[in-house]
Amino acid sequence: MNVQLLCIVIVSVVVSMAIANKRSCSGYTHGTLFLDADCNRCYCNDGMVTCDQSGGCYYEGECRFNNMKYRVGEIILEDNCYQCKCIEDGKVFCVTLSSCDD
Repeated sequence: MNVQLLCIVIVSVVVSMAIANKRSCSGYTHGTLFLDADCNRCYCNDGMVTCDQSGGCYYEGECRFNNMKYRVGEIILEDNCYQCKCIEDGKVFCVTLSSCDD
């Protein structure tokens, strides 16, 4: 009985770790929208990052996102699923809102 229970626990941990690894993208979690170092808009989807080629958007004290200018600290609502913020060095950091249905 103890051997059977141990096997179930080990299988559960291995499966959980595999799912967690599949969903991450170099530090970004599944569903995260972010800008890469070249200011390309990127999206993490089950471990795969896809980016557009907009690039080159750094301007001191501001961010450019979807052809709009934002000041550092400004909050940007990207549709109903993402909230973004203009942070230092012209980068935009976005998170998935908990109210968004997957």
